[in-house]
Amino acid sequence: MPEMNLNLGLSVSWLPDIANQLASASLLASQDVAMAFSYAGETRATVKALSLAHQQGATTIAITGNPHSSVARYADIKLVVTPREPAAFRRNLRISARIAMLGLVDIIYLGLFNALDEVALDKMESILHQLGQGDEQSMSPASMPE
Repeated sequence: MPEMNLNLGLSVSWLPDIANQLASASLLASQDVAMAFSYAGETRATVKALSLAHQQGATTIAITGNPHSSVARYADIKLVVTPREPAAFRRNLRISARIAMLGLVDIIYLGLFNALDEVALDKMESILHQLGQGDEQSMSPASMPE
């Protein structure tokens, strides 16, 4: 289970496997958030996982193209993407929907980042500084092979 916790006050998991999604959803509580992505909003596994998270009391978020879908029914927060394309490009709607969803992920990330307190921001700055030093050291002329 890919999990990221850099002691910034947030613990985030991305679970690509439905069995792990269901297991995780069953362990959520009121202080947790579950987010589901489904353009049509009818993927059974996704609906089931968000439904379970909702039953557990977690705040649920659905990013979907259909605000009246099954997945939206279990969402406390509905973020609706509706890419509009000329009829000739309808076959590419899935691609533009994914791009629209990715844009929402970026907006959510920026919102969470901006909501971090000063201690967390200082930690993040320290991490970025250390990562930057590593890049500079690996690219310095002294470290280049001859």
